[in-house]
Amino acid sequence: MTHSPNKTALKANTPADAVTATARAAVERYVVLNDKGGIGKSFVVQGLSLEMAAVGKEHVVVEAETSPRLQNILGADRVKYHELSEDSLSAIRKNPDLLGEYWDNVIEDFMGGPAVMDLSANATKLLWQWCDGGVGKLVFGDGAGIGALVVVTADPEALRLAAEAMTRAATEWPAARLFLVVNPHHGDLAPNSPALDLICSQAGERAGEVVRVFLPRNVAKAWPVMVGSGKPLHELALLKPQALMGHGYKLGEAARSVADVIEWLEVWRPQVRRILEAGGTLTSEA
Repeated sequence: MTHSPNKTALKANTPADAVTATARAAVERYVVLNDKGGIGKSFVVQGLSLEMAAVGKEHVVVEAETSPRLQNILGADRVKYHELSEDSLSAIRKNPDLLGEYWDNVIEDFMGGPAVMDLSANATKLLWQWCDGGVGKLVFGDGAGIGALVVVTADPEALRLAAEAMTRAATEWPAARLFLVVNPHHGDLAPNSPALDLICSQAGERAGEVVRVFLPRNVAKAWPVMVGSGKPLHELALLKPQALMGHGYKLGEAARSVADVIEWLEVWRPQVRRILEAGGTLTSEA
Protein backbone atom coordinates (compact mmCIF):
# COMPACT_ATOMS: atom_id res chain seq x y z
CA MET A 1 0.00 0.00 0.00
CA THR A 2 1.26 3.47 -0.86
CA HIS A 3 0.87 5.76 2.10
CA SER A 4 0.79 9.54 2.12
CA PRO A 5 3.97 11.41 3.19
CA ASN A 6 2.22 12.86 6.21
CA LYS A 7 4.81 12.23 8.87
CA THR A 8 7.74 14.08 7.37
CA ALA A 9 9.04 17.34 8.82
CA LEU A 10 5.77 18.21 10.55
CA LYS A 11 6.69 17.90 14.18
CA ALA A 12 9.32 20.64 14.34
CA ASN A 13 8.29 23.50 16.57
CA THR A 14 9.21 27.06 15.74
CA PRO A 15 10.73 29.49 18.25
CA ALA A 16 7.36 31.23 18.16
CA ASP A 17 5.91 28.60 20.49
CA ALA A 18 8.08 29.79 23.35
CA VAL A 19 7.33 33.44 22.68
CA THR A 20 3.59 32.95 22.39
CA ALA A 21 3.42 31.06 25.68
CA THR A 22 4.07 34.28 27.57
CA ALA A 23 1.71 36.51 29.48
CA ARG A 24 -0.74 37.03 26.60
CA ALA A 25 -4.30 36.14 27.52
CA ALA A 26 -5.40 32.62 26.63
CA VAL A 27 -7.46 32.49 23.46
CA GLU A 28 -11.22 32.30 23.91
CA ARG A 29 -12.14 33.17 20.33
CA TYR A 30 -10.48 32.04 17.12
CA VAL A 31 -11.08 33.54 13.68
CA VAL A 32 -9.69 32.27 10.37
CA LEU A 33 -8.47 34.94 7.99
CA ASN A 34 -7.74 35.01 4.25
CA ASP A 35 -10.07 36.26 1.55
CA LYS A 36 -8.98 33.48 -0.81
CA GLY A 37 -11.52 30.68 -1.08
CA GLY A 38 -10.75 26.98 -1.39
CA ILE A 39 -7.69 26.92 0.87
CA GLY A 40 -9.10 24.86 3.74
CA LYS A 41 -10.30 27.47 6.24
CA SER A 42 -13.50 25.56 6.99
CA PHE A 43 -11.54 22.35 7.60
CA VAL A 44 -9.38 24.18 10.15
CA VAL A 45 -12.47 25.56 11.89
CA GLN A 46 -14.11 22.13 11.95
CA GLY A 47 -10.93 20.59 13.32
CA LEU A 48 -10.68 23.13 16.13
CA SER A 49 -14.31 22.56 17.04
CA LEU A 50 -13.96 18.77 17.04
CA GLU A 51 -10.85 18.89 19.24
CA MET A 52 -12.54 21.20 21.75
CA ALA A 53 -15.68 19.08 21.79
CA ALA A 54 -13.59 15.95 22.38
CA VAL A 55 -12.48 17.30 25.76
CA GLY A 56 -15.79 18.94 26.67
CA LYS A 57 -14.74 22.53 25.94
CA GLU A 58 -17.96 24.50 25.46
CA HIS A 59 -17.96 26.77 22.40
CA VAL A 60 -19.92 27.84 19.35
CA VAL A 61 -18.90 27.94 15.71
CA VAL A 62 -19.87 31.12 13.88
CA GLU A 63 -20.21 30.44 10.16
CA ALA A 64 -20.25 33.46 7.83
CA GLU A 65 -20.43 31.51 4.60
CA THR A 66 -22.31 31.06 1.35
CA SER A 67 -23.89 27.82 2.59
CA PRO A 68 -24.31 26.17 6.01
CA ARG A 69 -21.75 23.42 5.42
CA LEU A 70 -20.42 23.34 8.96
CA GLN A 71 -23.88 23.68 10.45
CA ASN A 72 -25.01 20.65 8.44
CA ILE A 73 -21.99 18.64 9.64
CA LEU A 74 -21.70 19.73 13.27
CA GLY A 75 -25.34 20.58 14.01
CA ALA A 76 -27.38 23.74 14.52
CA ASP A 77 -26.94 23.49 18.29
CA ARG A 78 -23.22 24.20 17.87
CA VAL A 79 -23.03 26.26 14.67
CA LYS A 80 -24.58 29.72 14.26
CA TYR A 81 -24.95 30.29 10.53
CA HIS A 82 -25.02 33.73 8.90
CA GLU A 83 -25.59 33.58 5.15
CA LEU A 84 -23.14 35.53 3.02
CA SER A 85 -24.19 34.79 -0.55
CA GLU A 86 -23.04 36.63 -3.68
CA ASP A 87 -26.29 38.60 -3.66
CA SER A 88 -25.94 39.60 -0.02
CA LEU A 89 -22.27 40.47 -0.55
CA SER A 90 -23.23 42.76 -3.41
CA ALA A 91 -25.96 44.41 -1.35
CA ILE A 92 -23.67 44.87 1.66
CA ARG A 93 -21.00 46.53 -0.48
CA LYS A 94 -23.54 49.05 -1.76
CA ASN A 95 -25.28 49.79 1.54
CA PRO A 96 -23.23 50.61 4.67
CA ASP A 97 -26.31 50.08 6.82
CA LEU A 98 -26.54 46.46 5.69
CA LEU A 99 -22.84 46.00 6.44
CA GLY A 100 -23.42 47.10 10.01
CA GLU A 101 -26.57 45.02 10.43
CA TYR A 102 -24.91 41.85 9.13
CA TRP A 103 -21.78 42.07 11.24
CA ASP A 104 -23.70 43.20 14.32
CA ASN A 105 -25.45 39.83 14.26
CA VAL A 106 -22.27 37.86 13.53
CA ILE A 107 -20.25 39.56 16.25
CA GLU A 108 -23.06 39.08 18.77
CA ASP A 109 -22.59 35.32 18.44
CA PHE A 110 -18.80 35.55 18.26
CA MET A 111 -18.46 37.61 21.43
CA GLY A 112 -21.03 35.66 23.44
CA GLY A 113 -18.47 33.17 24.76
CA PRO A 114 -15.77 30.78 23.50
CA ALA A 115 -16.08 30.63 19.72
CA VAL A 116 -14.46 29.77 16.41
CA MET A 117 -15.41 31.88 13.38
CA ASP A 118 -15.31 30.70 9.78
CA LEU A 119 -15.19 33.45 7.15
CA SER A 120 -15.96 32.84 3.49
CA ALA A 121 -13.93 34.22 0.61
CA ASN A 122 -14.06 38.05 0.64
CA ALA A 123 -15.59 38.16 4.12
CA THR A 124 -12.37 39.19 5.88
CA LYS A 125 -12.32 42.50 4.02
CA LEU A 126 -15.90 43.17 5.12
CA LEU A 127 -14.99 42.40 8.73
CA TRP A 128 -12.24 45.02 8.64
CA GLN A 129 -14.66 47.52 7.10
CA TRP A 130 -17.02 46.92 10.01
CA CYS A 131 -14.12 47.45 12.43
CA ASP A 132 -13.18 50.78 10.87
CA GLY A 133 -14.41 53.97 12.42
CA GLY A 134 -13.63 52.84 15.95
CA VAL A 135 -16.25 50.10 16.23
CA GLY A 136 -13.67 47.33 16.26
CA LYS A 137 -11.68 48.88 19.10
CA LEU A 138 -14.80 49.31 21.20
CA VAL A 139 -15.87 45.68 20.68
CA PHE A 140 -12.54 43.82 20.58
CA GLY A 141 -10.35 46.20 22.55
CA ASP A 142 -6.71 45.34 21.90
CA GLY A 143 -7.60 41.81 20.82
CA ALA A 144 -6.70 40.07 24.07
CA GLY A 145 -8.26 36.60 24.05
CA ILE A 146 -8.44 36.44 20.24
CA GLY A 147 -6.50 33.94 18.13
CA ALA A 148 -5.99 35.21 14.58
CA LEU A 149 -5.44 32.22 12.27
CA VAL A 150 -4.08 33.24 8.89
CA VAL A 151 -4.54 30.21 6.63
CA VAL A 152 -2.37 29.95 3.53
CA THR A 153 -1.46 27.64 0.64
CA ALA A 154 1.20 27.92 -2.06
CA ASP A 155 -1.32 29.60 -4.36
CA PRO A 156 0.09 33.07 -5.23
CA GLU A 157 -3.17 34.86 -4.46
CA ALA A 158 -3.51 33.03 -1.15
CA LEU A 159 0.04 34.11 -0.24
CA ARG A 160 -0.68 37.73 -1.11
CA LEU A 161 -3.93 37.85 0.81
CA ALA A 162 -2.34 36.06 3.77
CA ALA A 163 0.23 38.85 4.03
CA GLU A 164 -2.58 41.42 3.99
CA ALA A 165 -4.49 39.52 6.67
CA MET A 166 -1.43 39.24 8.92
CA THR A 167 -0.74 42.97 8.59
CA ARG A 168 -4.27 43.93 9.57
CA ALA A 169 -4.64 41.37 12.36
CA ALA A 170 -1.38 42.45 14.02
CA THR A 171 -2.38 46.11 13.73
CA GLU A 172 -6.03 45.76 14.71
CA TRP A 173 -5.41 43.32 17.58
CA PRO A 174 -1.99 44.05 19.13
CA ALA A 175 -2.69 41.71 22.07
CA ALA A 176 -4.09 38.80 20.02
CA ARG A 177 -2.15 35.60 19.47
CA LEU A 178 -1.08 35.19 15.85
CA PHE A 179 -0.91 31.94 13.86
CA LEU A 180 0.09 31.03 10.33
CA VAL A 181 -1.59 27.77 9.30
CA VAL A 182 0.02 26.25 6.20
CA ASN A 183 -2.10 23.89 4.11
CA PRO A 184 -0.22 21.96 1.35
CA HIS A 185 -3.35 21.76 -0.81
CA HIS A 186 -1.70 23.75 -3.64
CA GLY A 187 1.85 22.46 -3.12
CA ASP A 188 4.38 22.24 -0.33
CA LEU A 189 5.83 25.23 1.50
CA ALA A 190 8.96 24.48 3.51
CA PRO A 191 9.10 25.66 7.14
CA ASN A 192 11.94 28.03 6.19
CA SER A 193 10.22 29.26 3.03
CA PRO A 194 10.91 32.95 2.26
CA ALA A 195 7.24 33.29 1.34
CA LEU A 196 6.21 32.31 4.87
CA ASP A 197 8.89 34.54 6.39
CA LEU A 198 7.47 37.42 4.39
CA ILE A 199 3.96 36.81 5.71
CA CYS A 200 5.17 36.65 9.30
CA SER A 201 7.20 39.83 8.81
CA GLN A 202 3.94 41.68 8.23
CA ALA A 203 3.36 41.40 11.98
CA GLY A 204 6.23 43.84 12.48
CA GLU A 205 7.85 43.60 15.89
CA ARG A 206 5.58 40.65 16.63
CA ALA A 207 6.87 38.53 13.73
CA GLY A 208 8.69 36.23 16.14
CA GLU A 209 5.45 35.50 17.98
CA VAL A 210 3.67 34.03 14.98
CA VAL A 211 3.12 30.30 15.53
CA ARG A 212 3.53 28.37 12.30
CA VAL A 213 1.45 25.22 11.99
CA PHE A 214 2.02 22.86 9.08
CA LEU A 215 -0.89 20.64 8.13
CA PRO A 216 -0.22 17.32 6.34
CA ARG A 217 -1.17 16.64 2.75
CA ASN A 218 -4.22 14.47 2.11
CA VAL A 219 -3.66 12.09 -0.82
CA ALA A 220 -6.81 9.95 -0.51
CA LYS A 221 -8.12 9.38 -4.03
CA ALA A 222 -11.73 9.20 -2.84
CA TRP A 223 -11.40 12.30 -0.63
CA PRO A 224 -14.00 14.39 -2.54
CA VAL A 225 -16.60 11.65 -2.12
CA MET A 226 -15.69 11.11 1.53
CA VAL A 227 -16.01 14.81 2.34
CA GLY A 228 -19.25 14.92 0.40
CA SER A 229 -20.73 12.34 2.76
CA GLY A 230 -21.45 15.14 5.23
CA LYS A 231 -19.77 13.36 8.13
CA PRO A 232 -17.42 15.11 10.60
CA LEU A 233 -13.76 14.74 9.68
CA HIS A 234 -12.91 12.28 12.44
CA GLU A 235 -15.74 9.98 11.33
CA LEU A 236 -14.38 9.69 7.78
CA ALA A 237 -11.83 7.21 9.09
CA LEU A 238 -14.73 4.94 10.06
CA LEU A 239 -16.20 4.72 6.56
CA LYS A 240 -16.43 1.25 5.06
CA PRO A 241 -14.62 0.91 1.72
CA GLN A 242 -17.74 -0.74 0.32
CA ALA A 243 -19.61 2.55 0.82
CA LEU A 244 -17.32 4.23 -1.71
CA MET A 245 -17.60 1.60 -4.42
CA GLY A 246 -20.87 3.03 -5.71
CA HIS A 247 -18.95 6.15 -6.74
CA GLY A 248 -16.72 4.40 -9.25
CA TYR A 249 -13.93 3.19 -6.98
CA LYS A 250 -12.73 -0.40 -6.90
CA LEU A 251 -12.64 -2.05 -3.49
CA GLY A 252 -8.85 -1.77 -3.27
CA GLU A 253 -8.89 1.91 -4.25
CA ALA A 254 -11.59 2.61 -1.69
CA ALA A 255 -9.71 0.75 1.02
CA ARG A 256 -6.51 2.68 0.26
CA SER A 257 -8.41 5.95 0.52
CA VAL A 258 -9.77 5.06 3.95
CA ALA A 259 -6.29 3.97 5.06
CA ASP A 260 -4.81 7.24 3.76
CA VAL A 261 -7.38 9.26 5.69
CA ILE A 262 -6.67 7.31 8.87
CA GLU A 263 -2.96 8.09 8.48
CA TRP A 264 -3.67 11.73 7.59
CA LEU A 265 -5.81 12.24 10.69
CA GLU A 266 -3.07 10.76 12.88
CA VAL A 267 -0.90 13.74 11.95
CA TRP A 268 -3.53 16.37 11.15
CA ARG A 269 -5.36 16.22 14.48
CA PRO A 270 -2.25 16.82 16.63
CA GLN A 271 -1.32 19.78 14.43
CA VAL A 272 -4.78 21.30 14.88
CA ARG A 273 -4.66 20.60 18.59
CA ARG A 274 -1.29 22.34 18.72
CA ILE A 275 -3.10 25.56 17.78
CA LEU A 276 -5.33 25.20 20.83
CA GLU A 277 -2.40 24.39 23.09
CA ALA A 278 -0.29 27.30 21.79
CA GLY A 279 -3.31 29.54 22.29
CA GLY A 280 -3.67 28.45 25.89
CA THR A 281 -7.18 27.15 25.19
CA LEU A 282 -6.25 23.55 26.01
CA THR A 283 -3.37 22.03 27.90
CA SER A 284 -1.34 19.07 26.70
CA GLU A 285 -2.87 17.02 29.52
CA ALA A 286 -6.50 17.76 28.53
